[in-house]
Amino acid sequence: MMSQKRRILRQVQITYSRIKKSFFKVLKSPAEEEEKADKVEDKKTPKDPVDAAKEKVKAAHRLLRNFNYAVNVQVMDRDDDKRVFPKKFEEEMESLFDDNAALEKIKKAL
Repeated sequence: MMSQKRRILRQVQITYSRIKKSFFKVLKSPAEEEEKADKVEDKKTPKDPVDAAKEKVKAAHRLLRNFNYAVNVQVMDRDDDKRVFPKKFEEEMESLFDDNAALEKIKKAL
């Protein structure tokens, strides 16, 4: 039982770390992107600013969703719904949103 729980926690941690690493690249600041573009041409980044903005929103949502899941796997029971803000960070995450409608949309999207 204990080794199974440890294996699950480890797998969640590995998955979160992999996703975090790949999506932080998408969320880099424009100055960092220009610096990178000078060094190497990146074929994966979209040329259209609208597409680039959409990719950043998708990356931020996926990071938030995976962070919530990674924390909730550790603190919640097996049968609980883990697609919610972790209790420990709920107040801080909700304070980031000025618009309550946007906050509710994010909670629904989780």
